[in-house]
Amino acid sequence: MAGTVEPIRVIPYERRFERDLVEICWRTGLMGETLEGTGRFEDRKLFALRFVLQFPRTWPDTCWVAVRGEAGRERAVGYIVGTVDAKAQARAAKSFFGWRWRILLRLYALTWWRHPESFRQSRSFGGSRAREIWADPEYRETDYPACLHMNLLPDCQGQGAGTRLMAALIEELRRRGVPGLHLGTSDRNVKAVPFYKKMGFRLVRETEGEFWKGAPAHGLDFALKL
Repeated sequence: MAGTVEPIRVIPYERRFERDLVEICWRTGLMGETLEGTGRFEDRKLFALRFVLQFPRTWPDTCWVAVRGEAGRERAVGYIVGTVDAKAQARAAKSFFGWRWRILLRLYALTWWRHPESFRQSRSFGGSRAREIWADPEYRETDYPACLHMNLLPDCQGQGAGTRLMAALIEELRRRGVPGLHLGTSDRNVKAVPFYKKMGFRLVRETEGEFWKGAPAHGLDFALKL
């Protein structure tokens, strides 16, 4: 029927959705908004290598996608990726033999000459941006060992897919006996912040910063007991 909107389903991640994750990450990467037309980070694959692909490549069992389309030929329109051990994820992100070599290979084999702006931007990010949120003694690191990263294309928001993605991850973490979960975002991600609060996350730290040059924002860290 003309004008019918395909329903969104949530299914476990499979490697065939990797290209979709690259696109979703880039189209939501500027604090919830698209990078398209901004002149920032035109190397989409490098951006995804930095911020999302480590999770499904390393911990696929704690990753899900929101999809549209016929079974077997779906297109991912959103994702939630996570790990039960954020400290291990941060160590792997920083380690040359863990994940960093992939970023460096992309940077120096392709990005530096094809996308010089992305090369400069990537170098300004430095290493892993994992933040310690445990300044408040009420929130001990051992109580919130899991972390997540999620994004949903704008035209697919407000249809319950985000809630179902979050529920899938939380159910799996509880099944594994994980006591708590944390995430980081910014106050400029005006759609995500209310969503996380609705899902029961509590703000545990706020920091000033400038993740994107010329776009100051406050970093927000949230935690949820499971």
